[in-house]
Amino acid sequence: MEYYASVTAFDYGSPTRGLQPLESSKSFNMTDFHTKNVYSEQQTDNIIVYPNPYRINANYRDAGLEGRNEEDRPDYRVRAINFLNIPNRCTISIYSLDGDLVRRLEHEAEPSDPNGHFASWDLITRNTEMVVSGLYYWVVESENGKTEIGKLVIIM
Repeated sequence: MEYYASVTAFDYGSPTRGLQPLESSKSFNMTDFHTKNVYSEQQTDNIIVYPNPYRINANYRDAGLEGRNEEDRPDYRVRAINFLNIPNRCTISIYSLDGDLVRRLEHEAEPSDPNGHFASWDLITRNTEMVVSGLYYWVVESENGKTEIGKLVIIM
């Protein structure tokens, strides 16, 4: 799968003066890159969690970051926090600040799967409720017991 990245300049404009928002060309400095599983048994500090912080009102869907090819689903059903560079077989646990388990995801992918290093959390708790604003801890544990711990923030 091919991915592209670019940096743009953006201005919100001025609705009161009738000035439209402006953004520089997305293709001006576009660079192609290919994701790969950089996880190794010796090193587990490459896990990336994004978007972090996750802002409910950030309109990720309109920006094309969520809900692609899922136009029939409402916004609250396509929300996702993504984990990148995870082991092909691992457990992702999300905990609240006081240590309560919010959700556990079992990730199992074949080594030949090009997306085996990637997983998403739909912001739904283990009790099938929408997660609330706050600071959360995530723990990724590989099948051989190696772990990495990080933080993520959800802002409503």
